[in-house]
Amino acid sequence: MQIQKTNYSEQDKQNEYTNPIDYFNTNYQWDRVCQYIKGLEPCDDVHYTTTPGIKQFIVSKNYIEALEQNALNIPIGTKLSKFQLLAQGKFNNNWRGAGNWVEHILMKKNVVYVRVGTDYYKRIEKYDAWGNASIQLDAWKKDTLKDDYGKTFLKDVQTFDNFCIEPNNLEYVQIKNNSFNLYSPFTWKPKKGDAPISHNFMRHIFGDQIELGYRYMKVLYTMPKQMLPVLSLVSTERHTGKTTFLNWLNIIFGNNFINLNPDELNNPFNAAYANKNIIGIDETIIDKQSGIEKLKSLTTSKMLTVNPKYVNSYTIPFFGKVILCTNKEVDFMRIDPEEIRFWIRKLKTIVTDSLNTNIEADLEKEIPAFLYYLLHEVPEIDTSKSRMIFTLDEIQNEELQRTKDESRSGLYKDLSLLISTWFEANMDEVELLATPTHLKDVWFNYNSKISPSYLVKVLKNEFKMQPEKMQRFVPFNGKSGDKITQDNISGKPYKFVRSDFTLAQFTEEKVELPF
Repeated sequence: MQIQKTNYSEQDKQNEYTNPIDYFNTNYQWDRVCQYIKGLEPCDDVHYTTTPGIKQFIVSKNYIEALEQNALNIPIGTKLSKFQLLAQGKFNNNWRGAGNWVEHILMKKNVVYVRVGTDYYKRIEKYDAWGNASIQLDAWKKDTLKDDYGKTFLKDVQTFDNFCIEPNNLEYVQIKNNSFNLYSPFTWKPKKGDAPISHNFMRHIFGDQIELGYRYMKVLYTMPKQMLPVLSLVSTERHTGKTTFLNWLNIIFGNNFINLNPDELNNPFNAAYANKNIIGIDETIIDKQSGIEKLKSLTTSKMLTVNPKYVNSYTIPFFGKVILCTNKEVDFMRIDPEEIRFWIRKLKTIVTDSLNTNIEADLEKEIPAFLYYLLHEVPEIDTSKSRMIFTLDEIQNEELQRTKDESRSGLYKDLSLLISTWFEANMDEVELLATPTHLKDVWFNYNSKISPSYLVKVLKNEFKMQPEKMQRFVPFNGKSGDKITQDNISGKPYKFVRSDFTLAQFTEEKVELPF
């Protein structure tokens, strides 16, 4: 939760910089001190006695002198300040607990502890690399609170039924239906002005898809609940602005943004990103199928079970948007041909003459003007065409297609190349008929890892093919050499058509995926 400074009154300012001991000794009279201590009641202006009326305390300026051994076990002759008497009488000589109590109950400083359900949390202020203040909830033990503040302090801790996620960058609410909102306040305010550096940077990132880029940024700002495709910024070159883009979003969205390590996707303790609205993953290579499926799931999940350390798990709505940055252009992860959850942008190196080493500071200065542009100049978002705002036709580009092609299995690539080569060698043939067993015998006879059943799986799932009806045919049209019979046989062959296979598309060197 980012801290927003407000206008304090003079008393507030005094409280902010005054330690609780001096504050209590200066502002509270002796009769009030006695009221805070159970069994100790004021007698007159200078004499205070315990309830039975036997033991007395005598005021001597700012101290109380005990005349005899008393109910508070204070030795005779001891001189105590008001705060010391409070610590002895109310907190069993726990001066830290007494100080915390004065600070948070009497001085009314921000309450730093909350209870959600049966678990206690401390709101700890932290700062990021750009000086943005935020509050992080850390689990806190109930017994520790008792030790630090005393048993009675627990009743002053704010309590809530559950956590919730209510993202809103325009009209924020901290509490909704007695649930504690884990989404942090948005601290920037739009202001009309110029933002030339921001617009130039947008053109560099989104290129010929700049209009989609502005729509993407407007959704992040004005519609934080809306699903979006995974934006993937790729380039093998250096100084392309990938990391700068993530840092820019971090500055804009503060504690609602997180930079995540790819390995953390499979970490069972997911509280670090469960309440974040934008998840940036830099230098990404996701080579485990479990990580790929987890990433795909995050882009469309509506609910997420949060597993924090040391406290009970809970379920909240999830509105995370993922941005990947990687120097692997086509093989950073597997993307299926029908996949619509990825938008890939290949970035070029920023030429030395145009390189701005102070660009993040410049972008920060323009944030109010850039937000104003998004709010008032970018057209309203049309949500009727796709659940992810963008259609496949809109985000389709050369980089996305190359990644999808490279994501094919090794068998798909090998089989496509072999079929294309066969057509090149048999120019008079327009189709090829063969069963998976024939394909195995002719082309993969010595490869124990490739079975007819595996060929069926690839033909069905990747080639999107189904076998023909039962018929009489000659395997490989009788042009396979001596490996199989050239007799007319019965079976359900697969039919490969020449127009679907061209050798030219396989002349580029391919990089084999590690999975």
